[in-house]
Amino acid sequence: MKLHDTIEKTLKLIQEQLTQKNIKLVNNFQAETDLVSGDSDLLTQALVNLNLNAIDAIESDGAISVGTSNCTYRFASGSDPEKSISKACIRMQITDTGKGIAQDLLQKIFDPFFTSKSEGTGMGLSVAHGIIQEHHGMIEVKSTLGKGTIFNIYLPILKEDA
Repeated sequence: MKLHDTIEKTLKLIQEQLTQKNIKLVNNFQAETDLVSGDSDLLTQALVNLNLNAIDAIESDGAISVGTSNCTYRFASGSDPEKSISKACIRMQITDTGKGIAQDLLQKIFDPFFTSKSEGTGMGLSVAHGIIQEHHGMIEVKSTLGKGTIFNIYLPILKEDA
């Protein structure tokens, strides 16, 4: 599947929520190769969950940036770091200007039922994490309180002639 098509579909699904909170959306697709092995519907669900969290983190009048680039990522292979494998990837970055996540909570955000919100089940990021892992990918998060959060998702790319 072409990841850019899936991202575009996702962004259309969240357009109303963006408009309601006056959140600016910035697309920055730079990856030349976006062919990945995966299920578009599952990845759409993961991306919707990540973007809805970004929208929730922004009170109003903020911005979400969704970008892609090609890179190489070292994936763990078992418990031995010496056996990690470098693979050509597409990196998708979702950046928001929301309230950020406290450092002591970052380790918990992918746990099922964990939430720092007054509403919600705490399943959105857990589900997104599981879907990314099912696609042999990795998800990483960086956050600064009062400034926002960055999610980096790495998915192995397929060669065009595969």
